Amino acid sequence: MAKIVLAFTRPSKEYSQPVADALIRDLDGLVQKLNSTFQQDLREETQRLTWFSTGEVVANRYKNAQFDLNSTNKTDIYTCPSNSRAIVQNIHTANVGSGNVEIKAFIYDNSATTSFQFAEHTVNSGNSKSIADGTIILEESDKLQLQAATADIFEGTVAILEFDRT
Repeated sequence: MAKIVLAFTRPSKEYSQPVADALIRDLDGLVQKLNSTFQQDLREETQRLTWFSTGEVVANRYKNAQFDLNSTNKTDIYTCPSNSRAIVQNIHTANVGSGNVEIKAFIYDNSATTSFQFAEHTVNSGNSKSIADGTIILEESDKLQLQAATADIFEGTVAILEFDRT
């Protein structure tokens, strides 16, 4: 486990918007450090889980899927191959437009032929955010979908671990 060192802005006795903004930036920095520091631990844990659940070594592929939501429709971002399962470790998006806009995340469950919403966040203009509130598992032919309340606002990337089902 890595040691993380970070100094936080001290709040004043009276509320101050610049100090509050600085504290939010400090907390965002801590979240970013935590998310980036433990990627190797997550990979090793995923490999152990894969080996334990199948009893054999399987091919692991680390992938990313970039997106640019240019409509307000549900948009397929990633489809799990029919012979694989996938672990979505992070969905990171940036609001590159103006205004505070809502984004929703869905899993399209191929076996149920239905989309299920699992996250909903408002991202402020000029900010970025991880909208996956935890690890997401996709089964064969399932899809990760995103939907923006306003078109041409969100761009981002998805970090995925894909492994074969043998």
